[in-house]
Amino acid sequence: MSHSTQSEFQQQRRLKPDAFTVLVMGVLAAASVIAITVTTFRDAFTPNGIMWRLPVSEAQVTAEALTAYGSGGPISAEPVSGTLTTINVLVTQLNPLSTIALGATIIVACLTGLCGIVCTGGIAWAFLRGSFFSRATSRLVRTLTYGLAIGAVTAYACWHLAANGVEGALNVRSQAPAGGIWWAWYAVILFIVCSLGLLDIALARALRMQEEVEGLV
Repeated sequence: MSHSTQSEFQQQRRLKPDAFTVLVMGVLAAASVIAITVTTFRDAFTPNGIMWRLPVSEAQVTAEALTAYGSGGPISAEPVSGTLTTINVLVTQLNPLSTIALGATIIVACLTGLCGIVCTGGIAWAFLRGSFFSRATSRLVRTLTYGLAIGAVTAYACWHLAANGVEGALNVRSQAPAGGIWWAWYAVILFIVCSLGLLDIALARALRMQEEVEGLV
């Protein structure tokens, strides 16, 4: 066995644990997204109607806290006081279109998360194999960019459609006014999408330069 072949074989052996870690973490992340989706569906769609978290005017309330458990067993729970800003309301007369839109919101969010996991895992796998600068990687980055952008916009639109249905059914405002935190998340998502788009452009240019150099050789 030549020295170069032996070095390549040793490098591949060192990459196997990293590749296995990427695969395991990707499977765990996908399973987590599916579990969150199922839990969200179960909490929102009840046999008696749609459960919606409704913003309300601030009110001081006192309630018994959940029981904590220490080394000696259950600890007596004392009543606690606080400010109530949202409540879970059962909406029994939500129109079918808004009901479908709420389900679509959860499904689209799940598919967007799975798209991000699969594409990120594929990019990491290509990097571990030493084939990061390839057309396949460029397609993965482009799919990730469009998937996140389209998924976020679609989920947001479906969510607003469902919220409008809740407002019509209850004759109250279904969402709290957009504050600084909402705009902060909007800026974060916009930054991620733009950064991925620039990475795709840079990768495509690098591939073209590589092909031109190979053509000259």
